[in-house]
Amino acid sequence: MSRDILPIPENIEIFHEGFTMYIRRKWFSPIFIFLTFFVIFWDGFLVVWYGLATSMDAPLVFKIFPLIHVAVGLGLTYYVIAGYINKTDVIVSSSEIRIRSFPLPWLGDKTVDARDITQLYTKEIITRNKNGGTSSSYEVHLINTEGRQKRLIRGLNTKEEGLYMEKKIEEYLQIRDEGVSGEVYQ
Repeated sequence: MSRDILPIPENIEIFHEGFTMYIRRKWFSPIFIFLTFFVIFWDGFLVVWYGLATSMDAPLVFKIFPLIHVAVGLGLTYYVIAGYINKTDVIVSSSEIRIRSFPLPWLGDKTVDARDITQLYTKEIITRNKNGGTSSSYEVHLINTEGRQKRLIRGLNTKEEGLYMEKKIEEYLQIRDEGVSGEVYQ
């Protein structure tokens, strides 16, 4: 399927500095608005819980029991803040591809030797919940000179984001697009 004309997704910008191409993706999406209210409720409940447990001189178990919930609350709060302010740069040069998320540190930063890439493709990741519902996210994968497939970029909200990044990187590195089993198309 032809990918000659792909519109730039709303949360992506592309620019060049010298011989380097930058694809910048903003993380924000409407889900972070919902998650903001959820985090306020979650963290607020824990503040009330600990306030009551402390003021009533509750047994130690009432202070230790919710620690896992505190850890989840801290992790979710960090994720929501990152969702509002973070960006990921895909930095492409003739020698390497670097993935960097900022300003808050995040997992997934990496550097890949561009000369080792023979193909890129976009893959849909379907997650099933316990109620039978599903949600999708998208990833850009690479195939290296040894034929191994590796994830390059993860956590994309739409297939258009993945397809756009895939196309731009392939164009820059002069990789001829070929079909890969399991990839998504326009």
